[in-house]
Amino acid sequence: LSVTTESVAAWVRAEIASTFTFNETVVNGRALVRYDIANAPVKELRLRMPENFRNVEISGANIRSREQIGNVWRVILQSPTRGIYLLTVTWDQPRSAKTNEFEIVGLSADGVERETGTLAIAVPQNVTPLQVNEMNATDLQRVDASDLPDWAGTSDNSITLAYRYVRPGY
Repeated sequence: LSVTTESVAAWVRAEIASTFTFNETVVNGRALVRYDIANAPVKELRLRMPENFRNVEISGANIRSREQIGNVWRVILQSPTRGIYLLTVTWDQPRSAKTNEFEIVGLSADGVERETGTLAIAVPQNVTPLQVNEMNATDLQRVDASDLPDWAGTSDNSITLAYRYVRPGY
């Protein structure tokens, strides 16, 4: 019997559940990135973030280090992992006092085979009342807040708008 071995590349898919919480002067963001890693384990994951994200925090199990190179964050794990892996990312974005318009651009998983996700817009009811209206939603499909994934923990009654996307770049 003769056999040969061949290295198989990892196949990584990502589903991102992002929540943008509006306050008078700042927008707080939180994203749960759910990776599905198949074929081979990976030790590094990459996230692409908009330049206007401030105070970025990335947390997850077994993280060795986080490194920012431009607008890409590299997350190095202690050991290679496969299966379902979850990262939590939080950030702040300042709101301009000159206009009421705010363009929402979320983070994306870099170097994955496929990315899908959801986007929730929330306005806390314990702050000064704010009203949020959609002006333009490119490449987004409007959904009910109850359609957001259970694993994302976004079943909050402060969600005013919810969307689903099937490719990054909304």
